[in-house]
Amino acid sequence: EQLRGLLESFPDGPIFFQPGLVEHAVKELGEALKLGEGRVVAKLPAQVEMFALGAKLAADGVAVAYTALYSPAQALVAVDAGATWIIPYVDRAARLRPDSPVVAGIAQLLRATRAPVSVLAASIKSPEQAIGAVLDGADGVTAGLDVLRALAHDPLTEQAVDEFSDAARAHLKPN
Repeated sequence: EQLRGLLESFPDGPIFFQPGLVEHAVKELGEALKLGEGRVVAKLPAQVEMFALGAKLAADGVAVAYTALYSPAQALVAVDAGATWIIPYVDRAARLRPDSPVVAGIAQLLRATRAPVSVLAASIKSPEQAIGAVLDGADGVTAGLDVLRALAHDPLTEQAVDEFSDAARAHLKPN
């Protein structure tokens, strides 16, 4: 029902669908792919059994995204398993492996292999993480609305708008 709602609310572009349980993945994805009529991206955890499933789906023409990736090695397997998207968890990786920038390593691997795969940085908890992920090579980020709004905000912009408004008001005052 949530997938149906997303497809209706966003009539253009891909919708990522991640099955709830590994053991039900084939059934759930089959239903989702029918419902989505070519718009659903199969979003699978980067696990051995899911790489095998994703490779089969990709061979059938389904767009596949592998998520919860934490290493270039996993990204290499994902490429070989037909990935369209690779989705590393940026904040989790930064907390658990602070000396290993996950997006940079994956982006470097993709450049070296010339794989036509996009990196969608997830688990973004701050504007700084979003900018860092893009600078490290992510093609896009997924983040909460609070982070997206913070990306668009800068105190100097607010200050400039206030100063312009004050000047405009002063100019419009009758003498």
